[in-house]
Amino acid sequence: MTPRLTDELRRLRTNIDKLNAAIRHTMEEAEQGKLEREKLLQEQWRLQRESATHRRNAEDYESLQSENQRLTDTTNEIKATLHEILDWSKSAGAELRR
Repeated sequence: MTPRLTDELRRLRTNIDKLNAAIRHTMEEAEQGKLEREKLLQEQWRLQRESATHRRNAEDYESLQSENQRLTDTTNEIKATLHEILDWSKSAGAELRR
């Protein structure tokens, strides 16, 4: 082999080695990218489930808030009626004592 051919083969071998290293590096980055993508997808799914739970809780909260207000109003009406009955009873007792 001639020295020129030997140099060319050496340079070709060096370039092939560099190309192989670049391919390995790119494949490692691609694998890391896949893992990162999977991790992000899992996080996205978790956040979507959490968001759906918060939406349901918000809907339930509004319903419970309405029910609570209705019950508070009913309780206040009953208290007012009981106060009226108490006042009537006191008046009737006072009338009977006369």
